[in-house]
Amino acid sequence: VAASCSLGDSSFTPTKIGSLKTPTVSVPTGLTATSGVHEDKVVLDWNNVVNANSYIVYADGLQLATTIDSTYTDFDILAGIQSVYTVKAVGLYETSTSSNSASGWKKLSAPTNVNASDSAFNNYIEVYWTKVQGATSYKVFRSLNSDMSSLTLLGEVVSTNYIDTNTDLVVGTIYYYAVVAASDVYNTNGILDSALSNIDSGRLFTPSTTDVVTD
Repeated sequence: VAASCSLGDSSFTPTKIGSLKTPTVSVPTGLTATSGVHEDKVVLDWNNVVNANSYIVYADGLQLATTIDSTYTDFDILAGIQSVYTVKAVGLYETSTSSNSASGWKKLSAPTNVNASDSAFNNYIEVYWTKVQGATSYKVFRSLNSDMSSLTLLGEVVSTNYIDTNTDLVVGTIYYYAVVAASDVYNTNGILDSALSNIDSGRLFTPSTTDVVTD
């Protein structure tokens, strides 16, 4: 800067170079993902980051989407799959490092149309149901009570039917069956299992009095 008057100009003052302060973005915190809450989606939420213009969402290390909100809904995750999510904040001049990770998965749909054979076979009861998307196996339960209290796990199968040949079956007794869909993909302690299916009753073939031959 120089001053000017009728006597002449002054000398320039020393030059000072200034700079604007660059806005920075912090790492997103508080990331959460719904786990088995919804059958059609996984919902992510995290804390808003000051100076963030957008966020990059990652699933299992791969970029999934970009959003301007501090929430994201993943409708594309497959049923029976558990994904690990992270988020980065994007500012005007920089991108943050990854947030904490959060695991999320869609809830498997419960099997439907469960049917148990009723007086169809002498020595077993057959149970069958409709296939569930994302299920890799099915757990079959039996009870003597119609409210499915005191459940007994009969077995786990990959097909959509089960043959109950247990020797404790008694002619004339009504048994109640239900099925749970399961996934063995990243599954730990049944966390990816569905809710219990509808309940259906079945029993062994019971001869009528007219079927009994007497001498």
